[in-house]
Amino acid sequence: MTPPDTVIMKADTAADLPASPPNLWLSAASLALGPAAALGFARFAYALLLPAMQSDLGWNYAQSGLINTANAVGYLLGALIAAPVIRAWGVQRVFSVSLMLTAASVAATALTGNFFILMALRLIPGATGATVLIAGAALAAQLATRHNSRAALILGIYYAGVGLGIMISGFAVPLLLASHGGWRGAWVLLGALSAVPVITTAKINRHASFTPDAVGHAAAHFPWRRFGWSLTSYFLLALGYIGYMTFMIAFLRMHTSGAGSVMAFWMLLGLMAMLSFKPWNRLLQTSRDGRMMAWPLAVLTVGTLLPVLSMHTVALYVSAALFGISFLVPVTATTALVRLGLPQTEWPRGIALFTVVFGVGQSIGPFAAGFVADHFGGLAASIAFSAAVVAAAALCAVFQHDVVPRQHVPRTRRHMPSS
Repeated sequence: MTPPDTVIMKADTAADLPASPPNLWLSAASLALGPAAALGFARFAYALLLPAMQSDLGWNYAQSGLINTANAVGYLLGALIAAPVIRAWGVQRVFSVSLMLTAASVAATALTGNFFILMALRLIPGATGATVLIAGAALAAQLATRHNSRAALILGIYYAGVGLGIMISGFAVPLLLASHGGWRGAWVLLGALSAVPVITTAKINRHASFTPDAVGHAAAHFPWRRFGWSLTSYFLLALGYIGYMTFMIAFLRMHTSGAGSVMAFWMLLGLMAMLSFKPWNRLLQTSRDGRMMAWPLAVLTVGTLLPVLSMHTVALYVSAALFGISFLVPVTATTALVRLGLPQTEWPRGIALFTVVFGVGQSIGPFAAGFVADHFGGLAASIAFSAAVVAAAALCAVFQHDVVPRQHVPRTRRHMPSS
């Protein structure tokens, strides 16, 4: 089945030959800079800026969550339009233009304190972040297919870019806030950092071994039953993890003092996210079912719950490490499941569908977490709510069966030997 809004990346002559490992890793690393900007800077850095913005602008927790909900709604809209936009413009152009728009909108967040304008400004990088992620994932999936023995590692490197963005913002933003640069200056800095991958990826991938072409106008039914449990699990992950990523720094600031603690916590989370592809590589390479999501989600549940059980420094850093080492792995796993369970022509559609489901979950998540904090015992209750939802996601993933379609073997009539 090839729906009208899908694309395929056809290789040129150079792509038919195995790329040398240096070129392979350079291409994978350059693609990873997209998620670093689209998610690490444009989305997750909001948690670092929230306490300063909340204090300056007088927001409650529900309002604080709504700002991130706007970003998540933008992500959902971006996921819905990604495949037709890629079909019309080409995957690499969408990747580059989306990065430019992300950088501009992130920097523009510094221009106002109006709640509704800020919601609109947070919506834009949400939408462009989704198109960056989907276009880049389609390119990474193609790269992985041409180097199948390294497929899980390539996809892991791509999504590890999110951890790089978290780590860099965790170092830069607290320093700027501590030096009285304010949250406005921090958004300008994040916009500038988001512009770096625009130049870098364009330069590195100019002669890369993939070129996009739009194909296909035949539609067919998506195999919902084959991916049902993983889609449900992914929705619950999005609903749960985003509460931790939105409010954990505010929770940390309530119990610790100084920019150093915040910086160390966020950088550790980002560093572990960068390294997360390594310990899970074998599971992602060999599994064809929900195990590649269930195990990291179980670890994520523990990491999310730890701060509720103890605010001891060791418990907090273990929480950051466990959360960082696991929260990107299910994202990588969904791309791996799509690559295994669908033809290449349907990868953008499959990745976009998972992204839409994720977008719905994380659109609800920040407001839900903020509502729980406002009405049911503060941020500790909100973090506990996030952990419970992630645990439900892990349980759903257990039921996801093998996504590789079974080959149909024609039944032949058995002939009995004559007596």
